[in-house]
Amino acid sequence: MPFRSAALLALCAALAAGCAARVELDPAPPSSDAAREAAAAAIDGTRPLLSVARLLHDGWRHLPVGGTTDYRIAIVDGALAVSATGAGGASGLIRRAEVDPARCRTLRWTWRVDALQASADLRTKAGDDVGAAVYVLFGDPGLSGAPAAVPTLKYVWAGGDLSPGEILPNPYLPDSVMTVAVATRDAPLGRWRREERDLMADYEAAFGRPPENWIEAVAFFTDNDQTGQAVTAHYRDIAIRCTTL
Repeated sequence: MPFRSAALLALCAALAAGCAARVELDPAPPSSDAAREAAAAAIDGTRPLLSVARLLHDGWRHLPVGGTTDYRIAIVDGALAVSATGAGGASGLIRRAEVDPARCRTLRWTWRVDALQASADLRTKAGDDVGAAVYVLFGDPGLSGAPAAVPTLKYVWAGGDLSPGEILPNPYLPDSVMTVAVATRDAPLGRWRREERDLMADYEAAFGRPPENWIEAVAFFTDNDQTGQAVTAHYRDIAIRCTTL
């Protein structure tokens, strides 16, 4: 299996942060109590999946895919954020969710990109770099064992020739990972954007059917290992909102 394909499977299995000086995340899986607390918070929507102030306590795990991206906790426009700076590599952060998409179908997050890879081309392996991405994984990607490719929505802010709303298969895992272009090269840089997506609608548009599995993980990811061009992104809250059936 090509290295990056294996690495993307590993990302599905285990998708660093710092505070002025870099603070490494614990690479060990979260305890069962932490996992249950995270799942409960995700399901009832009482707390964002990404709360920067609680990043080190909420079971987020770091995985280098090919080299690493430099993740740090920073103050951006007066708000606490996770800042990602490209370092010629690719890595992300992932955490458990355990969410029923039939009841919890609204994904909201806030992000900002300050520098974007102009030559990125998400249709090719050689150009597969994003300014920022949020992954939603439907099914167990093997967080505690062997990695497995599961149906995944990858929401991106990326350069290259993309149109907002365009959906395309990932060049490394075309049967499993579908990319949804949320923001493109025409989106203003250096400004926060608040996004909201209907997970069920996007899944059906991407895969042609409703999801068969619960959402079991959420990740965010910035990389520049393919283009080598400068990239800087910031992430704030990520949350899945639920309704009462």
